[in-house]
Amino acid sequence: MFVAGPARPRIYISSAAESTLSPDGLHAALLHERAHCERGDLLRRQFFHGVERAFGRLPGVRASIDAQLLRSERHADEAALAAGADRRALFDAIVAAASGGPIGAAPLSSGAVLPRLEALAGVPESTQDTEWRALLAIAGWLVLPPLAGHLAVLACARWIGFL
Repeated sequence: MFVAGPARPRIYISSAAESTLSPDGLHAALLHERAHCERGDLLRRQFFHGVERAFGRLPGVRASIDAQLLRSERHADEAALAAGADRRALFDAIVAAASGGPIGAAPLSSGAVLPRLEALAGVPESTQDTEWRALLAIAGWLVLPPLAGHLAVLACARWIGFL
C-alpha cells in the first residue's frame, strides 16, 4: 500500500496487502496512507529526496532527513489512530509492510520501522536533535566558499593598497 501522484495523490493497494492484512489492519493502513495524502507528504518526500541527492554526503544531512521522514511517518500513525484505527492493527500492518508479505515481494516501508513500532507500543522515544545539523552543513557549504573568496579579495585589495 502506498501513495503516488504529486498533483492528486491516490492510495494504491496491492492484492497481497488485501490478502495478507486483516480487515482492521487494512483499515488502519488506509487511514495511515490517507493521512499522508492530506498532509502533502508525497511532495515533502520528493523535496527531501532532492536535498539528499544534492547534499547527502555532507555530515548530518542524511540523519536529519531520516529524522524528518520518521516524524512524517509518526504523524501519519498518530492521525490514523485519531481517525479510529486500532493500535494493534496498525502495528501489524507496519510489520507486514516491513516484511514484504509474500515470498519475493519487496518491503514497502522505510528504514524507520522500529522507532514507529516502539512508539505504537508505548516505549518512550529517545530524542536525537540531529535536524539542525543538516541545515548547518548545507548553509556552511553554500555560504563559506563565497565568503572566503570575498575575504580573500578584500585582503588582497588591502595588501595591494599598502605596496
